[in-house]
Amino acid sequence: MTSPANRPAAAVVLTCMLVAARAFLARIEQCEPIEIPRCRAMPYNMTQMPNLLHHGTQENARLVFEKFEVLLDQRCSDVLLFLLCSLHVPICAVALQPEAIPPCRSVCEKARAGCEPLMNSYNVSWPDTLECSRLPRYERGVCVSPEAFVKPTQKKKGCKACKKKKPSLAHMRKYKYDYAIKAHVLKGKRVGNSEIIYRVKVAQVAFSEKVKFQANDEVTMWVNSTCPCPKMHKGRDYLVMGHGDGVSSKLMLTPASVVAKWRDPLSTKLKKWQQRLKANNSKPANKTQNTDDGGDRGKKRRKGGAILSPGGNSRDNASPQGVPVKQNNPKSPSSPSDFVNGYTHGGRYYTKELAKKYNQAALRAASD
Repeated sequence: MTSPANRPAAAVVLTCMLVAARAFLARIEQCEPIEIPRCRAMPYNMTQMPNLLHHGTQENARLVFEKFEVLLDQRCSDVLLFLLCSLHVPICAVALQPEAIPPCRSVCEKARAGCEPLMNSYNVSWPDTLECSRLPRYERGVCVSPEAFVKPTQKKKGCKACKKKKPSLAHMRKYKYDYAIKAHVLKGKRVGNSEIIYRVKVAQVAFSEKVKFQANDEVTMWVNSTCPCPKMHKGRDYLVMGHGDGVSSKLMLTPASVVAKWRDPLSTKLKKWQQRLKANNSKPANKTQNTDDGGDRGKKRRKGGAILSPGGNSRDNASPQGVPVKQNNPKSPSSPSDFVNGYTHGGRYYTKELAKKYNQAALRAASD
């Protein structure tokens, strides 16, 4: 039994324990279930607000997160979802530290290396809110990465069906490739659990804009995934059209890249396409070719047959009949989701599908 002399001290200790327990329970109550649907696939299910982007509620975080949905659909990086979710709905680990735990800088750099070339091809920059230099390195601070949650017994997921991109003028115009080369594959190897690199010899340079190399150079190409599409084999020749990573100057093979078995006629075609693109870019904006919805070149355009252009106004002010519209679309992309959302026409907005259907003649001309 506690002596009368020691009872005050015991009461003080008990009070301190109760206060500490209440404080811990108050921290636990800060945790809340994740509500953003795509982030429910994360290896944790509880988050805390405010998040690392200073959103006070999950509803505010969800509205910002939705701007990246289109970029996620491109599958340009297998860590992009982890990066976005760990910023918008960070793991709640109040027992470790009261503040939200950020993702590691290496996660951000890997996502940026895979997705920034694709974004740049649409004239969209990597968002300031995802600036990697603000995040801690694993060796110097507390942060989370996908590897921290991988279970030893976890089965490796198989690769999904590969949808190859065929070499065409339409793809060159759409993705604005930095280079096109004939690549002879010397070797390929896996790096860690999430990347593949190819060492290739540049047999021929069709064109090279931002990335500079010459024939007979040996270069390294990075696939920011363990599922290259398509897979390149040692000793074979391929046409490769892609982008350079603006952060580390790596040659990246992303979902936007073209990788096709080499055929000699491709060399002439590529140079011809490149000349056409340069010629079109040098023309004044008002010198455009008139086409109608379903006719051949040179035919008179019917009323309302305006050709819609991405991120700007149409080539005339006639409004197509029978096409639903939505007002107040921005004239230039302001977020990663805007660059593929749709087209404007006379200040009105059309979905990408309707605009594409409406521009059948222009699309046929682009694929010549």
